[in-house]
Amino acid sequence: MICRDYGARIETEYVNGVPNGIFRYWHEGGACLREGFKINGLWHGKLITRSTDGSVLDVSDFDEGTGVYRIFNSNNQMTDEVPMLRGTIHGVIRCWRLGKLITTSFFDNGVCNAVTCEA
Repeated sequence: MICRDYGARIETEYVNGVPNGIFRYWHEGGACLREGFKINGLWHGKLITRSTDGSVLDVSDFDEGTGVYRIFNSNNQMTDEVPMLRGTIHGVIRCWRLGKLITTSFFDNGVCNAVTCEA
């Protein structure tokens, strides 16, 4: 299935309404920004994140939804690092702005237990 949104497009495969198979998110300029594989809706295998020029920013390993999901801004700086456990946020989430760590959040199976704001 291919969906389009403002020039960008998502390519993914479904089985019984659940993402299963290849997943690709294409930027309106033509670069594949995110490419990976899903099993029962969960990331599995290598999740590749690229910049708009196609260069690789990150490769994260997932095992049935367990791994670290990283988010980058348009300047190719990592802004968020989100650990996942079987598809649920679990562990220490870090958020950066302009290269500076601004918050650290502590999650236990999707529940936020604490947030620390950096000075």
